[in-house]
Amino acid sequence: YGRKLIDYAKSIAKKLGGKIAIIQGDPHAKNFYLKMGGKFIGERESTSISGRYLPLFVIDLTPDHN
Repeated sequence: YGRKLIDYAKSIAKKLGGKIAIIQGDPHAKNFYLKMGGKFIGERESTSISGRYLPLFVIDLTPDHN
């Protein structure tokens, strides 16, 4: 289901004119986002759990990358 959700989100973002998707993921799902084409770009501190850092990914939505 994860792949289907990512593909759906990418298709909606493209229809709306998006060129990239930025995803703040769960640390335990890092490998999943990498397999989905995400490029790890850093971390951001969680706004709900102090001291917890969440990985950030970017997915290129341009035609040459999909």
